[in-house]
Amino acid sequence: MKSTIMFPLFLTIVVFTLFAGCSKNPNDHSSEENPGEDTPSVPVFTAAMVDPAAIDYIDPLGALGPPGHTFPTDHMYFYLQPGASEEVTIETGLFAPGDMQLVEARAYQHVNAGFTDFAITLQKGDVFLELGHVTTLAENIFGRTDDFSGWTLQKE
Repeated sequence: MKSTIMFPLFLTIVVFTLFAGCSKNPNDHSSEENPGEDTPSVPVFTAAMVDPAAIDYIDPLGALGPPGHTFPTDHMYFYLQPGASEEVTIETGLFAPGDMQLVEARAYQHVNAGFTDFAITLQKGDVFLELGHVTTLAENIFGRTDDFSGWTLQKE
């Protein structure tokens, strides 16, 4: 009985989701805020953030990882080689995945764990990208990261 009710509900959700993203005219790129305004589709993410060969695996959006993530996550994790099970991972460059502007950098001191990591926010138009758990930042862009004068510092 339960599966008889769940399948139509699931099918209704899938169909609604598909039609919600549809447009009457596939060439209509007008925005809802400014009807008639031409807003062409321009890709925001045009490059890899890290060397793909450096990625061991990716935890997808909506992943579960109790006890820290008992609800589906609203973010993804990129694990670098040799993987999360090892003590040390390789270092690799982190790059903006397109023509984006750096709008914020924050430092997080994990007091009990004894380390500090960083989060940076990039923006292009209405699209924001936050990269968290970054272990080191380029000194030529961010300055010294051992002195947190002027930083937004959050202790966890």
